[in-house]
Amino acid sequence: MFVEKARIESLANNSYVIGSEQSGRCIVIDPARDVDQYVQIAANHGTRIVYVFETHVHNDFVSGARELAEQTGCQVGASASGGLLFPSIRLQEDDEFDLGEFKIRIIHTPGRTPESVSFMIEEQGQSRAIFTGGALMLDGAARVDLLGSKIVPFLARWLHNTIHEKLLNLPDDVLVYPTHGGDSFCSVATAGGGEIRLPLPGNA
Repeated sequence: MFVEKARIESLANNSYVIGSEQSGRCIVIDPARDVDQYVQIAANHGTRIVYVFETHVHNDFVSGARELAEQTGCQVGASASGGLLFPSIRLQEDDEFDLGEFKIRIIHTPGRTPESVSFMIEEQGQSRAIFTGGALMLDGAARVDLLGSKIVPFLARWLHNTIHEKLLNLPDDVLVYPTHGGDSFCSVATAGGGEIRLPLPGNA
């Protein structure tokens, strides 16, 4: 299995290509508008893009999901409660997608937005990595005030429950890959983005 990060430095955002050279298939998570980079990464590993998934409905940058689908014939997936108005897989808690060498399991992780989901990578039944969008980031989590002040108390409670009831209960060796880096407008932290390991400092 391989994981490659594509970073948009100007936005401090990350997107990812995860695939299996054995099965020849890969998935793109939270693609930016310039999709050629993902097509090239897939080709470099001898794989084809079969899915493009969104952790949440982005207002942070223009998504390249639909263009990737048009170019490659892959399927777009996003939260069932995201309200997308174009054909897509409506992702729900515990949905699974088999890419041969590994599986992707959907975890509902609301807080950054009401519909936010994370993507757990499992190999031989073991959790290996999770792609969290803004639900869990280096040095913090994403802001909950970007959808307006009226919804902030609800998003804050959801995010607290997401972190303490789901994400912090994951095995300690699970790698966490956030979409938003610490310097993102969506973050209250100031650190750069990358993968992190559980448990977080102070939560061991």
